[in-house]
Amino acid sequence: MKQISKTEIKVQAEEILTKLGVTSSQVIDMLYRQIILKKGIPFEISLLNETTLKAIKDEDGIICHGTPDQLFADLGI
Repeated sequence: MKQISKTEIKVQAEEILTKLGVTSSQVIDMLYRQIILKKGIPFEISLLNETTLKAIKDEDGIICHGTPDQLFADLGI
C-alpha cells in the first residue's frame, strides 16, 4: 500500500474540509464534543482480521476477482 506523509494527509484532509465549508479547528471541536457525548472515540478502531489481511496480499492492496465465488474461494470461506 502507498505510504503518504503527514503533510500530504493534512493537505488532502484540508481540501475536503474546505469543500465542506469547515475548518480543521471546527472539525477538531466537533470530534472533542463527540468524544464527550459518546464517552469514547466516535468511530471504530480495530486491528485487521486474518480474512482482511489475506485480501490485501498484493502490492497495490487491491485484488480483483471475476465473481464473488472466486473471492470466497481465494479467502478460504
